[in-house]
Amino acid sequence: MKRKATVLYTVRRYLLERRGLLAGMGVLLVASGLLVSWALRQVDLKEVRVRGVRYIQEEEIQERAAISKPQKIFALSESAIENRVARHPWVEKASVIRWINGVLEIQIHEREPVLLALNEEGRVHAYLDRNGHVMPWRPGVMAPVPVYRGALPDSLPASLRMLLHVLGEDEEARHLLAEVEMTRTGMLRVQTIPTALQSGIPVLLGDRDIPEKWQYLKAFWKQVVVQRPERVFEHVDLRFADQVITREKTINSR
Repeated sequence: MKRKATVLYTVRRYLLERRGLLAGMGVLLVASGLLVSWALRQVDLKEVRVRGVRYIQEEEIQERAAISKPQKIFALSESAIENRVARHPWVEKASVIRWINGVLEIQIHEREPVLLALNEEGRVHAYLDRNGHVMPWRPGVMAPVPVYRGALPDSLPASLRMLLHVLGEDEEARHLLAEVEMTRTGMLRVQTIPTALQSGIPVLLGDRDIPEKWQYLKAFWKQVVVQRPERVFEHVDLRFADQVITREKTINSR
């Protein structure tokens, strides 16, 4: 019995010492955390860096960020800065990182233009991205994308939105298509880039299933237009499912 009591006393003493050690470590960790937190709050903002811009000027992002000096870098709200910068019409997403060396970094993901819109007078008006977001035209930005003829409707039709997604996903579409327009009956019509013998081929896509129609047009271009450059087409009609209807021009040779 005496040996058993001695063993129990030893175990209890070990557990108490262990508990005291753990408590001491907990206090030490809390103190260390408070010390680190205090030290971070003393870091001055030294520099604001902007990364990822091609179309936008860095000064525009700096202005939108609205960060004044002097102040402590970790007193700044990352989400507040991101929200302010993301209001720029050419910014799709902004990410802010505060570094311990006093550098605040703003990473920009710009909207990618896929269509150039003209106004009613035929002047450059704005770019559209794949989601139909309108970005005001900027001097110096010359994106190689198709041109939309005519005034943009206030609410983009579903067919045009589908085409914007195609232009955003497939670089070949941006290179092959030269012009886009909506007919009076609400049909989507495009014109290709020039061929060897004509300034471009008018193509009627219709008002539905635009991604599938684009695949037919791409195949037609590669298998017919490229392989037979001497053929001249008055138009191509893709309005009907699984059909490519063409009308060729007759070229008189002497």
